[in-house]
Amino acid sequence: MLGPALYLAELAFSCVWSLGEAAAACMRYQELPPDPFTPQVLDDVETNGFYTEIPERPALQRRASHVVAELPYRFVSERRRVSHRVVARIVPARRPARRLLVVFHCYGAPFPRVMSRLFGLSALDSVDVAFAIMNHHQRATYPLWPGTGLVSPSPAHMLENVRASIAGARTLVRALGHGYEHVSVLGFSIGGHLAMHVANTERVDRAVLYCPVVCVDRVSRELGLMRALHPHIVRAAHALDLGYRPEILQLANPLRYPLGIDEERVDVVAQRNDALTPLAHVRSIRDKYPRVGWHELEGAHVIPFGISRVRELVRSAA
Repeated sequence: MLGPALYLAELAFSCVWSLGEAAAACMRYQELPPDPFTPQVLDDVETNGFYTEIPERPALQRRASHVVAELPYRFVSERRRVSHRVVARIVPARRPARRLLVVFHCYGAPFPRVMSRLFGLSALDSVDVAFAIMNHHQRATYPLWPGTGLVSPSPAHMLENVRASIAGARTLVRALGHGYEHVSVLGFSIGGHLAMHVANTERVDRAVLYCPVVCVDRVSRELGLMRALHPHIVRAAHALDLGYRPEILQLANPLRYPLGIDEERVDVVAQRNDALTPLAHVRSIRDKYPRVGWHELEGAHVIPFGISRVRELVRSAA
């Protein structure tokens, strides 16, 4: 009984959340259809590839407990005056460490303390931990609550937002990774999406993906009430713009691109009663890479079960 109750409670939450996301997106009226930038964004991906070119040794500035770097991604369609940066909070180990864990937070709780408490990271006494702050969770980048800076009524803008966040994640891992013997990444939800792209492109030793968003296109169509609303939204958008193409978000799916580390060095954790990143959504990773470490638990996205097991997994990976 508990499992179905958890799922239904989270499904109700996701319905409210999806309406809030849709409303936040529509607040960006300048990005509503018609969107003249779609051909330019697609041409940029075709010409330069999905992944942004990152300097071999990106320059980092240290500011007390944080590091800051310039974001290498240059927007094709950006109209908003927003300063995107690479930002992370650094928590050094209690003793000199040769191992680094980079943590990518979930969408709704972009707070290092929450991520540290959830995954028991304060117990890692010989590992330096970097908490990446995703581009669209930084100050002055969102209209309502952290994260709403990522969504957009324009698929082209949304794709660029995701590409920018991936470029920021890769820049941080590449900049910090020099000098460590072992580098691992941990991602929760949208952070798992970033961690998958990092595992495709950067020199990392292990990756742990907890309830990861695999494909933003699928989430945009299936989250909460979007299963019912998305077809109507697409029809209305096509009436305003014949070139409206929501399917271009599929270009952000990390499973489209080759994995950069051995499958066995990736661990995927799924909660069976997750209504935000459902089991079938997360299982697409194992369908593509059958040798990944696969761990199914009985909780939900917001209410985790088996967290002690997850913490042991993170400790072994870090």
